[in-house]
Amino acid sequence: MIEEKTAKNQFIYKGSIIKWKVANELNLIFTVVYKEVLHLSYVDDLLDLIKSEFSKKIYPTLDLDSGIFQMLPSHFDKNFKQIQAKWEAKTQDKKGPKKMKTFNESKKKKKATQLLDDDIEEDEKEEDNETKDESQMTKAELARKKLEERFSKKKPKKGPKTPKSSDTKPKGKEGRSWGYKDSITQDDLAAIDRSKTFNDDDEEEKIPHGASKYLDEDDGDMDDYWSSDEEDKEVENKGGLFSRFTNTLKTFTGNKELTEEDLDPIMEEFSNGLMEKNVAQDIAVSLCESIKKSLMKTKTESFTTVKTTVKNALIESLKKILTPKRKIDVLKDALAAKKRGEPYKIVFIGVNGVGKSTTLSKVGYFLQKKGGLNLLLAACDNFRAGAVEQLKVHARNLQVPIHDKGYKGDPAFIAQEAITKAKKAGHDVVLIDTAGRMQDNEPLMRALAKLVHVNKPDLVLFVGEALVGNDATDQLTKFNQALIDYSYQGSDPRTIDGIILSKCDTVDDKIGASISMVYSTGKPIVFMGIGEKYKNLKKMNINTVINALLS
Repeated sequence: MIEEKTAKNQFIYKGSIIKWKVANELNLIFTVVYKEVLHLSYVDDLLDLIKSEFSKKIYPTLDLDSGIFQMLPSHFDKNFKQIQAKWEAKTQDKKGPKKMKTFNESKKKKKATQLLDDDIEEDEKEEDNETKDESQMTKAELARKKLEERFSKKKPKKGPKTPKSSDTKPKGKEGRSWGYKDSITQDDLAAIDRSKTFNDDDEEEKIPHGASKYLDEDDGDMDDYWSSDEEDKEVENKGGLFSRFTNTLKTFTGNKELTEEDLDPIMEEFSNGLMEKNVAQDIAVSLCESIKKSLMKTKTESFTTVKTTVKNALIESLKKILTPKRKIDVLKDALAAKKRGEPYKIVFIGVNGVGKSTTLSKVGYFLQKKGGLNLLLAACDNFRAGAVEQLKVHARNLQVPIHDKGYKGDPAFIAQEAITKAKKAGHDVVLIDTAGRMQDNEPLMRALAKLVHVNKPDLVLFVGEALVGNDATDQLTKFNQALIDYSYQGSDPRTIDGIILSKCDTVDDKIGASISMVYSTGKPIVFMGIGEKYKNLKKMNINTVINALLS
């Protein structure tokens, strides 16, 4: 401390603070001790004052012997009191609260008085013809008068508003007539009737109120709509992806043996093109490797170019992938179940937001129009808020009954009750809606496996989006595996039977999700959604998909 090797100059001990100031030239330490609760400011200034006063007045009078003080000063108390008074005055100037000035002492008063004096002087110069009484007023009276005149000035009045013509007045909503009538006519009743769904004159079915979003007035004859378009159309042989990687080939004709050097650049280009069309990367690479192996060391046929040979191999490979091992005909199977006197049960599953409820309604509309089948909807999505109400809207549009328990109960038993109800009421088809869930959500996947096991549906359809690309494969494979993993012991696991690819109208020719899903699981694509309306459902045509991939 004496050598000032530390930056500290205070120490706190048991609620007291000691501060010090070192005077090495005097071999002295000046200290101040005070209670911590006092929060004294400017103590360092006090120490400086004491040090200065002691050095000048007391230290020279002391006797030193070998650097040791022989006698302590006894007359410093008087000096200390003077120093203390001086320090307190200095401290009060620095931190003491300032006395609030009155308005008369403030600058505002001075400024206002100056402004008034200036105004008075100007008025005195300009108003020479004032009356004798006004000239004899004191300055205070003149100031008061000036203020009264200033605040008594009124804003100029606006001119009278021009009346608006009746022609420019906006026309409001025409009100309902509540006039008294002696008798009510049929026209009056028809004008306020909101319950009719049939025309009394021709008995032709009308669109239910609010259903125009999903139905068209010309949906009566839809026999040919759901058939796969262009079923006999061949794969096109011009432009697009195929020409991109075959234009560089040499146009050898006949007996040309294909080598790895010939095929590598073609397969790489083809793989990149498939990925651009939303085919999963590993599936695109695997597909190209398979085609490459099948073409290695093969010779082109007579009068056949390399371009034609490679193209035919690609088309055949894609056809093999897209051709289902098990063909699913929903209408045929539903009509067969009706003959047996049993309701045909379809469960729709998938992740959140892919359009399961709308897709379910499209399939129901298809079965109504094509087969004249009697439907029952089962609202087993009691997890998402608004799901039951959404399905009720579809049921009203299709004019079919719906079985629901609100947002309570086990979905597996709600579906079971709907199937029992269908048997008693004679419904031909039960369409079971389920909650959307992510493929990694184990509790919800277990609940789905339970619903499938308990109700043993005739068809389990996975609804996937065409625009998600690689994610569609992951969703489908994990859903399928979950139905196996969480199935009941001792029973044969029930897996996904087919796929409905929704929102195909949003991806143009990037339809590669269909290749990914079918290649990875072997499950067929039953329908493709191509719009929002109920009629926008198509059976998949293989040649159409291949043309889109190679375009």
